[in-house]
Amino acid sequence: MNVKLLHTSDLHIDWLFGKFSEQARKVRRRELLRVLDVIADVAIAEEVQGVLVAGDLFDSSRVDRHTLTTVWLAFERLTNRGIKVFVIPGNHDEEITRMFAGIGEDNENVYLFAPGRENVVELENLTIYGVPYETAVSGSSPLQRLRKRDNPGYHVAMLHGTVKTLPLVRDNYGPIEATEIAHSGMDYIALGHYHNFQDCSAGRVKAFYSGSPSTLSFDNIGERYVLLVEFSAVGTGITPVPIPSRPYKVYQYNATGKTLPDLYRQLERWTDPEACVKVIIKGIVDLDLYPLQVKIREQFAEKFFYLEVVEDTTLVPACHPNDQTIKGIFVRKINERLNSPNLTEEERLLLLETLRVGLTAIEGRRLD
Repeated sequence: MNVKLLHTSDLHIDWLFGKFSEQARKVRRRELLRVLDVIADVAIAEEVQGVLVAGDLFDSSRVDRHTLTTVWLAFERLTNRGIKVFVIPGNHDEEITRMFAGIGEDNENVYLFAPGRENVVELENLTIYGVPYETAVSGSSPLQRLRKRDNPGYHVAMLHGTVKTLPLVRDNYGPIEATEIAHSGMDYIALGHYHNFQDCSAGRVKAFYSGSPSTLSFDNIGERYVLLVEFSAVGTGITPVPIPSRPYKVYQYNATGKTLPDLYRQLERWTDPEACVKVIIKGIVDLDLYPLQVKIREQFAEKFFYLEVVEDTTLVPACHPNDQTIKGIFVRKINERLNSPNLTEEERLLLLETLRVGLTAIEGRRLD
């Protein structure tokens, strides 16, 4: 008998969007809530038997009653179609069981795993193990708290933690070794906590991060997915299903040798009223470009859904004529050349790039 599940995680409903305007913040938070309906649409269309939410359904344990009720109604929409819902708490919503207390009616087809409970659901041809995130034991692997039962059929674990082979890992919540995955005896491990889609399979065990189904920040740009997991006699198949999300874009601009009109023309080309955009400005700039962030926001803030400007620039430095340090001599020589009346535009740009590279080396900074 084949079994099909849908795996998602890290919806972070009620994400703060702290830098956004009040209006944009409201829009984004409504969008995060609507993603749950999109996921339900996929689950119903694909006729899955269950939906797995591998932690951080909410961004915090303080969520208003309206939001909780809306989420519960989405769960009931699934269970009314015969689809079971399995939820483990993550590090952001560790108290999710308490949060749902008194919301709607008890629903035997919504399983909220929590510390102190048995946290194993035995179904026909399927056993689900939910390992809830617990701060008290967050320094150890969640797989250490899982004991496989001798049941027939497929075995699926839900974990919220950090597989150590992940790229650019910034924390060590619930550290999981690849060897633990390989020796777990599971047919599938539904992972949460990492916000991008990632295959962490090891040995014969399939293990995946679904990633957040909605873009939350400039750290998780790219296609958003939920995963369809299908078990059959031939093995475990994983199918990523794209989920529409508001676009997030990052642009870099080298301002060396450029004027403010040059920068404005480029920003006009990037204009997108539906996109969240980060512009990183690098290079050596003249004083008349400062303060860049203020000038850009005055001209362009209304032309993007959200605009963030990061300045990584250096002013063309002044130099005292008696400065005999390596830096002083170098800057003075470059400035003398820059003030030459016969300087071509090509030579000016080359000198500014030489100044940028030279100052970076002299000051011991990393050269991009």
